[in-house]
Amino acid sequence: MRVLVAGATSTLGRATVDELGRRGHEVLALTRSEEAARELSGRGLTALVGDVLDASSIASVLDRTRPDAVVSLLIKLPRNGPRRYRDYRDSRALWDIGVPNLLAAAEASGVSRIVGESVLFAYGYLDHGEKHLTEDSPLAGGRTPAQREVLDSLRGMEERVRVAGGVVLRYGLFRGQAVPSEAYLAKVLKLRLPVLPGGGRSVLSFVALDDAARATAAALERGRPGATYNVCDDEPAEFGVYVRAVATRHGLPRPRSVPLRLAGLVMPYIAMILDGVRIPMANGAAHRDLGWRPTSTVT
Repeated sequence: MRVLVAGATSTLGRATVDELGRRGHEVLALTRSEEAARELSGRGLTALVGDVLDASSIASVLDRTRPDAVVSLLIKLPRNGPRRYRDYRDSRALWDIGVPNLLAAAEASGVSRIVGESVLFAYGYLDHGEKHLTEDSPLAGGRTPAQREVLDSLRGMEERVRVAGGVVLRYGLFRGQAVPSEAYLAKVLKLRLPVLPGGGRSVLSFVALDDAARATAAALERGRPGATYNVCDDEPAEFGVYVRAVATRHGLPRPRSVPLRLAGLVMPYIAMILDGVRIPMANGAAHRDLGWRPTSTVT
């Protein structure tokens, strides 16, 4: 297939264009930056410059290139991970404006396959209990106006992709040495700074970056139109277990904890996630429909 990847320079985008190339697809890597386009071209990719926030710009790109499929990996967060709700401002613009523009351009160009990136937090920021969440599990409301704004944008984007006949992938938190936030975590651990608000007892779903890229390609090839799939490890893990695993892999000191109250003054978004949140996702639908399984675990 001739596949346009929007968000080709994101963390998942870089891994996905490589995976699609290995599978024999023709990849069109979309970016807003001329500099990023040169970097992509240097990797042997066909780079396109266009802005999904500009409806005419993205419509022109798709009309000119006529891809068979579109992969929307439109999310923009700080490289070290979000610390405050306002760090989602750019992502919300992409979800609210960029994705609708991309979907409209795809429809006008006759694109037959669409895959869109979502994340585990679409289920809501709270304790969902011990039972693993399936794609049919109810979505929880936000506890604060800031939470509701993020969730409304994220879930609205998901629904637009599904209505367009696309496939939504709810990824766990990315892990692996190529993930910028994990590289930053390793640096902080090396400095022996506290990185575990409240001891890191929240339970979250994770997925290795390479596994996520394989799932993205599988969804493009085999995903059921209008479906949502959880893309995550077979078992969730406490955030503290993940951090300790990173420390062990890098031969770094055991991570130190910090009271949630103090962490909330510096990074309120992270402190909120680690204050009793449990989002244990099930990946059975991806096993069944996509023929995909994760190849590793947090530990």
